[in-house]
Amino acid sequence: MGCSPDNTVLLLIPQGTLQTLILDVASAINVQVCQVENATDLIALPSFLAIVDPQLLSGEAWDELCDGYRAMQDTGMKFLLIQPSPHGDKMPQFNVLKTPQNLDATYLKFLMLRTRASVARRMAAYRRPEKRIIRMMYMLCQLENAPPLRLQDVAREFEASVRTIQRDFNVLLMAGHPIIGPDENGGYRLPKNYKAYSIYPSGQKK
Repeated sequence: MGCSPDNTVLLLIPQGTLQTLILDVASAINVQVCQVENATDLIALPSFLAIVDPQLLSGEAWDELCDGYRAMQDTGMKFLLIQPSPHGDKMPQFNVLKTPQNLDATYLKFLMLRTRASVARRMAAYRRPEKRIIRMMYMLCQLENAPPLRLQDVAREFEASVRTIQRDFNVLLMAGHPIIGPDENGGYRLPKNYKAYSIYPSGQKK
């Protein structure tokens, strides 16, 4: 279906006026809608919001859905239940949004924009440490295999400021890597034949 966690709404409701309204609102704000048929899709497909009629699910399917989200503890994924569940209140409360009395276009637009923005902020926060790890792994690889390493070149490669790269570089120094430099051209290197894993006892070759 090509769903994405930051721009997809899953839909499991009967065909009718509400379904048409949701599709119209989503189209107006460039949100993709994936219409699904079972609890497995509600668990497996990436999205930031699911609008669900629990009465379309069997008791077994409802239990599967609730157990799945209880196990994942995904607080970012939200469910708007258009009717109370006939199978009991088993969905983790941090996943369930309060259903308003009137599901009109204004509310649906606000709901989608607010929830999407919240997910986008959370994903951006996750990406920051991931990018930093990638930059430091790149620097270690360059230091081992293609010295000298210049911080300006790393900043250009990753479209980051030299100050940001300097902070990453300082972490490598604090980790104990014996980096030599800078030389007259601002380049850094590791001692000859030094390998990054050698500072960790469990990684030393016998």
